[in-house]
Amino acid sequence: MKQTPRERRIEMRMEEGTLARDGFLGDDPLRLDRMDVDARVLADAGISREEIGEVLQGLWQRARALMGEAYEPVPGVTVEVGEARGRIPCPFGHPGIYAKGVMTIEHGDRVLRVSPLSIHMIRSHGFFGGRGSMFRIEPDAAADLVRRLAAPAWQ
Repeated sequence: MKQTPRERRIEMRMEEGTLARDGFLGDDPLRLDRMDVDARVLADAGISREEIGEVLQGLWQRARALMGEAYEPVPGVTVEVGEARGRIPCPFGHPGIYAKGVMTIEHGDRVLRVSPLSIHMIRSHGFFGGRGSMFRIEPDAAADLVRRLAAPAWQ
């Protein structure tokens, strides 16, 4: 599909070495078109990107308050935050600079790597990262996490 000039600028900022050493697109041949595919996955799951962003933000805040100590919000889900120095802007041109750091969420056989910027890009732009990128979060894995955290503990 033909890109607009704005989309070309966004993709250029997402390339390796522009805003981040490894970039945001990975080896994904769909590049920004991946957002449309991911949106369909979320629609099929019946969970919005905003819901996912809210859950991830809540996990981040709780884990960060524990200063590196892992915690289990529900049985079978482990969350831990590792701090990093520095800040990074949103490649979509959204105002704001986001702290660096990595939250690791383990649930079942899945491991999600999340940063404050990735939380913002999911919630505000519907961008879950390009396939093969360091912070790619598969939308179905994020939807499963939201459902698991919302389920009563007795399930």
